[in-house]
Amino acid sequence: GFSLLYGLTGTTHVPKMAEKIFTIGADPLLTVALVMVVIGFGFKVAAVPFHLWAPDAYQGAPLPSAVFIASGSKVASFFVFAKVLLLGFSQLGWGDEEKATGGWIPLLSIIAAVSMVLGNLAAIKQTSVRRLLAYSAIAHAGYMLIGFLAPGGDAFGSLLFYVTTYALTTVGAFGVLGVVES
Repeated sequence: GFSLLYGLTGTTHVPKMAEKIFTIGADPLLTVALVMVVIGFGFKVAAVPFHLWAPDAYQGAPLPSAVFIASGSKVASFFVFAKVLLLGFSQLGWGDEEKATGGWIPLLSIIAAVSMVLGNLAAIKQTSVRRLLAYSAIAHAGYMLIGFLAPGGDAFGSLLFYVTTYALTTVGAFGVLGVVES
């Protein structure tokens, strides 16, 4: 997605890229590029419908790797995702109350709601604590995506606070799991 955006705009600086996108106008290749970027971040943060890898990865990975996937990777992914969408592409419908119904906000709203519902419902049926934590992470991805929908300038700070506290508590939960497993 970013390769296509670079090809269309000639820059890797996200705010300049966003400015050039508005001069391009309606272009099918631009739409494909933006969809690919959102899908890529959706996989990275394990949001529905891109979540299918998370339960198996949490279950099959060694405990230290699972902790890193669940905490550090999620913090980094949401940080970059937020920088790109909230700060770089704010003209596309993020961070502005007047544009709260346009852009990608309806799509992210649906992804957030479905992630919360599916993640929590699937977590109820789990017998493995690691899989339960994975489905909890999917639900939390939905909660974190709500941060993208908040109007005003506090969205990025609020999202970063939530992601950081989530990562710390996840490390604690996996720490307890490690003690119980040994």
